[in-house]
Amino acid sequence: AVRVSDMVYGVVGIGLAGEAPLDSFENSIVLSILGECALALENERAIREREESAVLAKNEQLRANLLRSISHDLRTPLTSIIGYLQLAQADGTSTEERAHALEVIGARTRSLQMLISGFYDLSRLDANEYSLNLQQVDLGRSLCAQLASFYDDFTRKNLVMHVDVPQRLPLVLADEDAAQRIFVNLLQNVLRYAESEVWVAVRAGTTITTVFTNDTSLVSQEDVPHVFDRFYTGDQTRSGHNTGIGLAIVKRLAEQMGCEVSASLAGNRFSISVSWKTI
Repeated sequence: AVRVSDMVYGVVGIGLAGEAPLDSFENSIVLSILGECALALENERAIREREESAVLAKNEQLRANLLRSISHDLRTPLTSIIGYLQLAQADGTSTEERAHALEVIGARTRSLQMLISGFYDLSRLDANEYSLNLQQVDLGRSLCAQLASFYDDFTRKNLVMHVDVPQRLPLVLADEDAAQRIFVNLLQNVLRYAESEVWVAVRAGTTITTVFTNDTSLVSQEDVPHVFDRFYTGDQTRSGHNTGIGLAIVKRLAEQMGCEVSASLAGNRFSISVSWKTI
């Protein structure tokens, strides 16, 4: 038997040419070989168990990070909604204060809805249930439409916008809805973290590259490689504000369409670039 202590890994049968049994030397050789095989199998089992334990520990850490991030992200808008709802219902609240409270409640509710939608989309991407319809897309038109929809948001935050979108850009191969979602997530990201200025540019070459840049003091060079990690909590950007699923969705959608996504930091300017395939 191939065994170590009480663990039996297998049984070996030896066919003999004649009727004479193995002598003591031959028997010791066979037992030695079986012993070496058993030790090798035992080492392999130990390595496999350590790897499985490491994977389980990592998954548990990811799960804990996810729950912590989700709890924070859900608690923040809910706490705000409850507070302003109490203000709106208070007897001494003026008409103007009540109107402002309802406006904030509406904004926080939309933020909460967007967050839950992000979790749902990410789960669909992980399960390969997010179907894409690749076709010709006018990237400049799609981007300009989203920039117009965010105009009031950037104005309210007093951000200076620098937009460079050339006319008559080559068409790209993409899914229209996925491209719109990428632009929405990236604009939400710059809106959330920009301190005074935002730059949105489109560069045409062998590919079409969209670049979203904002000034910020929240991102360091150590954070840049992790900005697309959905559970990353090592920096102020993730741990202090949100789970980072918006950028995780950007990366997953872009890669499924054959695009390349990258992040960089030059001074206090943080940029995310998406390179699209032209037709």
